[in-house]
Amino acid sequence: MKNTVILISLMWITQSLSAQNALIKYMSKLPPLPEDFCNTNSAAYSNFSDQVTKVIATIDDEIERIQKQTPTENQALKDISKKTGISTQKLNELINTEDEDEAEKIIQQQVQKQYGVSISEFENVANMSKDEQEKWGKEYAKTEKSKQTVQKGKNNYQSAEEINRLNTEITAYINDWTAMQMDLQKHQRIAKTECDTCIEKVQRSAPEPRYQGEHCVNQHAIDEYIEKNEAICYNNYCNYMTPKTKVYLNKKKADLPKLYELLARKNKLENDIAKSETGIEMNNVVSEDLIALALVKEFAKEMLNVP
Repeated sequence: MKNTVILISLMWITQSLSAQNALIKYMSKLPPLPEDFCNTNSAAYSNFSDQVTKVIATIDDEIERIQKQTPTENQALKDISKKTGISTQKLNELINTEDEDEAEKIIQQQVQKQYGVSISEFENVANMSKDEQEKWGKEYAKTEKSKQTVQKGKNNYQSAEEINRLNTEITAYINDWTAMQMDLQKHQRIAKTECDTCIEKVQRSAPEPRYQGEHCVNQHAIDEYIEKNEAICYNNYCNYMTPKTKVYLNKKKADLPKLYELLARKNKLENDIAKSETGIEMNNVVSEDLIALALVKEFAKEMLNVP
């Protein structure tokens, strides 16, 4: 038995607080996408880019601040010790030892606490005759612990079913985004090939250089021709890709709050199951805020990739 895994299972739990508000708060800080990216002057685009970059930096600062408030391992051990009655020294020993006897004690304590029956009694039941097992089961079913266990089992089963449904919905959003990204990449390859071909034609059709000695007397005209006509190539690329990219971003922007609600609900159910099975609830209230911030940060970075 891997004792560290047991301890990690006891430590793993989160609670939902204000992450939805965090998602909305930071999404609202992002500037709207320019109406016409392809004809936006450099100053206006720089202003847009700077605003997005500042939001990303603010999110990074907030993530760092939250992470500093996350309970340390010592704090976690103290909380587990309080809930289980096992000293922090013993818990530390459990992490660092290969002695399975200590882990066995924890299991026995949890079984006794949750079911009101010791492991040895369960083992005795296994050796009973069918009639004896049936009699024991009827007697056990009358106990309060049995009723609590049955109800807990029903609740956990329903939660697990709900988690499966939520996973299906979450996967649907991710699959939609992935399909749109793949479609964008396909169109991007097509547009880039056309842009590269366009640029090659411009360079081939540029005025031939004329020299006086080693000096090219029409270099300015060549540069002007290339700059003017290459701009048309880039503009064609931009006009082709920007509407498709904006459709993807607007779709994702509309989906993010819905996706977060699913993730928050899933986390809540998983936390409820963990608390039900271990009796331990960690005071780790920041994980869902971090999820919200990460979602906004990812979206903000994609905003900077619009052609």
